[in-house]
Amino acid sequence: MDGHKNLTSIKGIGDKGAAVMLSAIGNIHDFSDPGKLASYFGITSRVQNSGDTVHHGRIAKKGNKLVRTTLVQCSLIAKRYNPYPENFFQRIKSR
Repeated sequence: MDGHKNLTSIKGIGDKGAAVMLSAIGNIHDFSDPGKLASYFGITSRVQNSGDTVHHGRIAKKGNKLVRTTLVQCSLIAKRYNPYPENFFQRIKSR
């Protein structure tokens, strides 16, 4: 599949993870920007608007559950090998 080699070059994403993500995405050109793809995967934050008040919450979890689970598992592996995701995780965890 197109993009398989690119995805597997990222630490934490193996052959199965890349296959799951690529099969769910299909044609990447169906998504006009990365935010639309993130929404499709269900990894964007919840937003509640009421008048002038805007609340951002946890992830929406309204997308493809299999792909979201695959991304989480790949990110847990990636944080073992790269200090950047581990530092990001610790910064978010401290909130």
